[in-house]
Amino acid sequence: MKIVSKILMLTLAAVIILPGCSNEKTTQSGLTYNLVREGSGEIPEEGKYLVLKMTYGIEDSLLQDTEDSGPVILQKNDSIWNSGGMIHEIFGQMKEGDSVSFSVDAQTLFAKTWKQQVPPDMAPESIFNFNVGLDTVLDAEGAAAFQQQLYDEQRKKFEAEQEVQLATDISLMEEYFEENYIEPQVSESGLRYIITEKGSGQEANPLDTVSVNYTGYLLNGQVFDTSIEEVARENDLYNEGRQYVPYEVVIGRSRVIRGWHIGLDSMSVGDKATLFVPSKLGYGPTAYGPQIPANSVLIFDVEIVDNK
Repeated sequence: MKIVSKILMLTLAAVIILPGCSNEKTTQSGLTYNLVREGSGEIPEEGKYLVLKMTYGIEDSLLQDTEDSGPVILQKNDSIWNSGGMIHEIFGQMKEGDSVSFSVDAQTLFAKTWKQQVPPDMAPESIFNFNVGLDTVLDAEGAAAFQQQLYDEQRKKFEAEQEVQLATDISLMEEYFEENYIEPQVSESGLRYIITEKGSGQEANPLDTVSVNYTGYLLNGQVFDTSIEEVARENDLYNEGRQYVPYEVVIGRSRVIRGWHIGLDSMSVGDKATLFVPSKLGYGPTAYGPQIPANSVLIFDVEIVDNK
């Protein structure tokens, strides 16, 4: 199936078309839109799946472009779309191959289409500009296959980006090791670690529940979290409402970063280690609070104090 790769991109000037022009259309509820390009297909039947490429933004500021986020897939439902001034009513009148543009104020868009309040930092009269193309029409089976294709493509893209970032992270870690005279052990995952003190307790294995004291910091030495009260106070992180006790982790199962699961699995009770975690094993391309930027290499000093 050939999917058009680009939606027709319009400048704000191109969107503003004088009323009464032959390409201006009106829905049953009174929404107006401009037919920018007429397709050769038919108006989809009820229940079909519409693959829409679109851009939209406030005034001339772009908020979303499906070229980056992936197309929007909607099942046509005129009984809902034609009630109450939803912008979907416009989508329901489009033929395969059509491209349209329209504008709607924030108050109307949020109330009638998104069914929520206008955010407090947004003026209700703000104008949203939409450019929408009906790329193709699918049945249920075709829509499921198309969504799987999109998922596979996005996963491959994400994995490729992670590999590029891993190379960057490894380079940063190698510089850190050279500057600090560190010779770490290396796992196949990309994790680097050093055992700083060897214990004599039980070996940690997958699904074991271990109690861990830890301090986490960035390559620049900035501490962002710790289970140790003294360290928290020293780094202006102390929170009176928090209990500073070892953190319990079920290896391979708990919701902690992958770097922890991999590192703890190579330790025993009493071991102290430093884990050097590339971003793909940490928080990846997402910033985690104000202290951990996106794609950060993380360092954790950890000690397993118990294995239940």
